[in-house]
Amino acid sequence: MISSRWRSALLAMMAALLLTGCDGGSTPKQDNGGETLEVKTQADVEKVVTALAESVAAEVGSPLQKMNFHPVLCDNAIGAPNTDGVWSLSGIASVAVKPTDQVPMITRLRDKWTELGYEITEFRMFPPDNQRGTVSARIPSNDLSISLQSTAPGTGFAITIGTPCYKPAPGENPGN
Repeated sequence: MISSRWRSALLAMMAALLLTGCDGGSTPKQDNGGETLEVKTQADVEKVVTALAESVAAEVGSPLQKMNFHPVLCDNAIGAPNTDGVWSLSGIASVAVKPTDQVPMITRLRDKWTELGYEITEFRMFPPDNQRGTVSARIPSNDLSISLQSTAPGTGFAITIGTPCYKPAPGENPGN
């Protein structure tokens, strides 16, 4: 039986996946409609995703908890599953944050991300008490998306990072 604390964290992570456009198994993005995609190894993409998650942990002042990666195939330009291995990756992690620090931290991260040139796509607090919330952004320089969401009952944040689509490196097939 899963504890209520872990169940709450899992639900928050699942919600964060939905916020970034991924349902945990289907294809979250299209392959850019015929545009040239970068060729990337899964290991290289995982490094970029981990570095971004670690930067959030450093800003929050809490160690990054276990990072999980979920590669999936992207849809093609007409919304059908592609047949050439084009893939994207979601990374999920968490950090511990005291309930009283969550709203100020979400606000601080929104402001920091804005200064860094990220496009804020969501910023809100959760009713009924507005003591938890979420902030999400897109990073124009690499088209990554990042979402930070309070867990229930408010013991930390779930961090979800999504990548654009990439062509697989020779000998790899991350999406399958």
